[in-house]
Amino acid sequence: MLEYRPDIDGLRALAVLAVLLFHAFPAWFPGGFIGVDVFFVISGYLIGNIVSRDLTAARFRFAHFYARRALRILPALTVVMLTVAVISWYGMFPGEYKLLGSHMVAASLFAENGLLAQEAGYFAQASNTKPLMHLWSLSIEEQFYLAFPLLLIGLKRLRGGVLWPLAGIALLSLLSCAVLTHYDAEHAFFNPLARAWEILFGAVLAELGNWPARPAGTAPASAYPGGQAAGAVPPLRASRAGSAMAAIGLLLFLGGVFGFHPRLQYPGLWAMLPVLAALLIIAAGATATLNRRLLAHPWLRIGGRISYPLYLWHWPLLSLLTLLAADHDSPWLRLLVLAASVALALLTYHGIERPLQRQRQSRLPLLAVVMSALLVTTAGADIYLRDGLSFRLKDARAARYTFGMASFPDSALRNAACENRLGPAAQNAQFCMLSKAAEPTVMLIGDSTAWELYSGLAQEPLLSTETFLSLNHGLCVPFLGYGLGSRNTLSTCQAIGSLALKVALQTPSIRTVILAANPRIPDDATMLDFGYTPTPASAAATPASRGAAAQLALRGFAEALLGSGRRLVVVVGNPQFPFRLAECVASHLPMRFDSRGAESCALSRQDFDHQREPYLALLHAALNGLAGASIVDTAATLCTDDACPVARGKDLLYVDDLHLSTTGSALVARQLQHELCSAAAGPAGAAASDPASASVASK
Repeated sequence: MLEYRPDIDGLRALAVLAVLLFHAFPAWFPGGFIGVDVFFVISGYLIGNIVSRDLTAARFRFAHFYARRALRILPALTVVMLTVAVISWYGMFPGEYKLLGSHMVAASLFAENGLLAQEAGYFAQASNTKPLMHLWSLSIEEQFYLAFPLLLIGLKRLRGGVLWPLAGIALLSLLSCAVLTHYDAEHAFFNPLARAWEILFGAVLAELGNWPARPAGTAPASAYPGGQAAGAVPPLRASRAGSAMAAIGLLLFLGGVFGFHPRLQYPGLWAMLPVLAALLIIAAGATATLNRRLLAHPWLRIGGRISYPLYLWHWPLLSLLTLLAADHDSPWLRLLVLAASVALALLTYHGIERPLQRQRQSRLPLLAVVMSALLVTTAGADIYLRDGLSFRLKDARAARYTFGMASFPDSALRNAACENRLGPAAQNAQFCMLSKAAEPTVMLIGDSTAWELYSGLAQEPLLSTETFLSLNHGLCVPFLGYGLGSRNTLSTCQAIGSLALKVALQTPSIRTVILAANPRIPDDATMLDFGYTPTPASAAATPASRGAAAQLALRGFAEALLGSGRRLVVVVGNPQFPFRLAECVASHLPMRFDSRGAESCALSRQDFDHQREPYLALLHAALNGLAGASIVDTAATLCTDDACPVARGKDLLYVDDLHLSTTGSALVARQLQHELCSAAAGPAGAAASDPASASVASK
């Protein structure tokens, strides 16, 4: 039997407190997310002890182990997910509710981390409006629980023992985490193999405390100060070294909470700090001064005992606050939400967890728990398969609006015609579409704002003789092949950029290239950096600002295309609305507390012109004097002289705060057809030769 460590409950309390404060007040506790890493270590340490000791004593049973895990995890999880589903019934639009349904299924199957890794692209809804997002860490832990007993059984058959092979596997996982984080931090964050080392290090510490194995008949674990069953090396228990270790661990933990920030390439090697902090505190033992006096304090012990339901409750409440009542959000309201989370956690612990713990020997509670989990899975699947249950919206205009907000189905991202034409090289592209089985005549290049034009162009009757090829990737700047890309997708952007440029130059039938992107312009207009990181080569070749680097890259890209006899049409980006589109129809849901009148669902033309002024200046400077290049300003179609509205009549022009809906795409396509028809009527050089003055098309 594993001896109780009150200080570990205290460490749990500190970890969950860090996560809560980070989620509620990220500016004040920017590194609080490392609390999850501490939880991983604690889980590995405790489960490692339990499984290893049961295997050594020949009493380990898979059914018993997984039944205990189910009784520990599923009851509170089921209650939280069902509560979120009921509240969201009255407050979410169909698209949002459909997304929640998919997350209910993933979370109940402990695959939330995999789903979030797939949604990490440009079109994923903001993470703070996903009430079940935080369950990614629980999914990783449960995946570990499934594999760890099998791993330990296999290792115990080795002659050399478990400790060193287990440590070696943990180090390999750490290495894979560092490499994957360097190339794709978003996916590394949710990857169980890249996260396994954090849990395995806890298991290694547990195994270290049991090594060498105590022969039968020797002193029991309780004979050691603090108990060897607690899983650390006995001589450290009552020593000053143990107290120093705990103090250093706490300082490392606090340093990460206040010193880290979400912009780090995380997890990677940065995650070693919270892992080391947790290992030091646990290894110091229950009798270390800090552990005995601080972490074992009754208040922290209570926090540790309710840490699991507290973790489950806090994020859905904060997320629903953001989703349903963002305009009313405030620090005081967030404190109230955290207080409500504590109250619900106490109710869950005393009303659900404790009663079930007393009935572990009965099969009836386990059966009820499993059936409840299946109910959640079924409900989530039903919500997803029925497109978010749109019948909840009684108002026809609201239903039409919400349809517009989800007007691009997944099937519009890629099609077989494009993939077959371009082959395996196009597999990494997020968007790959070919309008018909013919030689492409017009190619769309850029990020997601280029791809969204495809729908309207491919369905425009006046352009039925054209064949459109769209090869794009979200977050990839359009100056393709010139080394600019997002920090986390830089290698992908470079590969897609090189492929797109190669296809454009080596396909004789392509006469026109349409290029579009969404520039992210900071307050300092002289530093138009697109939110992207240049490669070292492009940075070294550019002594001026990154805006100058972008200008140089665009001109090089344009010269390469124009020199091959093609025509280049650059589309100025859409308005970026300073509010969520859902607020425009929020009044049609009873629990949607944020709503805007039709008159306020727009961006003023003055603000839009100010928003894009640096980008227009860059485009004109880069394309000045290049015959065959032109700029199309979609403001002539999407805006009036006074404002840029989100809707025209009953139809939404956008699916979110930036991207065009199918209606908006069709409107811009009609504007672009003039440009494309003029390109078809004559050679590339027929375009205006001075984009800075004459070729800003406003047709």
